[in-house]
Amino acid sequence: MRLLVVRHAKAFERDPGRFPDDRLRPLTREGVKAFRALARRVGRAEGAPELVLSSSWTRAWDTAVALEDEAGWPAPERCTALESDESGAVAAIAREIAARSRLSSLALVGHEPALSALVAWLLGSDQPIIRMRKGAVAALELASPRQLGAGGVSGAAQLEWLAVPALARRG
Repeated sequence: MRLLVVRHAKAFERDPGRFPDDRLRPLTREGVKAFRALARRVGRAEGAPELVLSSSWTRAWDTAVALEDEAGWPAPERCTALESDESGAVAAIAREIAARSRLSSLALVGHEPALSALVAWLLGSDQPIIRMRKGAVAALELASPRQLGAGGVSGAAQLEWLAVPALARRG
């Protein structure tokens, strides 16, 4: 399975006064612009996954919609396992991947530190070996996605590439 892991684009900083419900914190204008440019490049280079699962939190959902608009990816579907910014969410996300093991490609759009922890675990590490920066997209190849749901298999993936929005500004 081809797994595309996407961290939401740059959002406004946490501010309980301005955004009392952090789930509703939006992307910045600069974050949208930079990510849309990267999404166009990703769409040309990678093509569309069969399914896009996303956190419904505003900043992640809007990032997934940008992938739909700019990269031609499918409309996102809500995934509650991705609605966490805790690294402990890895097991729940792994079960979501395993439940869709029949797919040849799947994209996940969510939050930190859960996504960096997921990528590290899939690559066989319990340490944060890759930092999913805001708007980053990682492409991994999973040999046995079905095994992820039964307690998991650390090291079940190979990293194919990792891109950040700054890449799209370089030509």
